[in-house]
Amino acid sequence: MDKIRLSLAQTRRFSNYSDGITWLRTQVRGLDTDLIVLPENWVGTRVLSNEEFNEFVEMLRVIAEGVNAW
Repeated sequence: MDKIRLSLAQTRRFSNYSDGITWLRTQVRGLDTDLIVLPENWVGTRVLSNEEFNEFVEMLRVIAEGVNAW
């Protein structure tokens, strides 16, 4: 049976998603995982515009691809 490699991230809340993504990139270097679990509201509580949300999701996709995560 295959196993899922799970990584949990614990961090402070960032004031914007760009700072959060920068932090996440530094933390996942060399990581090989299937799933990264991030805290709720880790990139702030401000509602993102559609453009910001799409950019944020794309940044997460690139990070996930870099560590072979789903």
